[in-house]
Amino acid sequence: GLWAQRRLTESGGGHRAHGDSVLLCCHASNFTFEYSSVWWYRQAPGGRLEWVSLISFDSTVISFGPSVQGRA
Repeated sequence: GLWAQRRLTESGGGHRAHGDSVLLCCHASNFTFEYSSVWWYRQAPGGRLEWVSLISFDSTVISFGPSVQGRA
């Protein structure tokens, strides 16, 4: 059979001034998030990968990394 390619499309990221707010979105194509948690990371050019947030599949766990803690 023919399989459709699974794809995640992120929007809302990009460069921002320090302290600016951002709304991150993630859209799934050809599968669902029914039992999937979403982990968000960011990486400045030339910088290290940094964990930003976690949202569990049922939204019972919502956690934020140190850089956004208290601002989210």
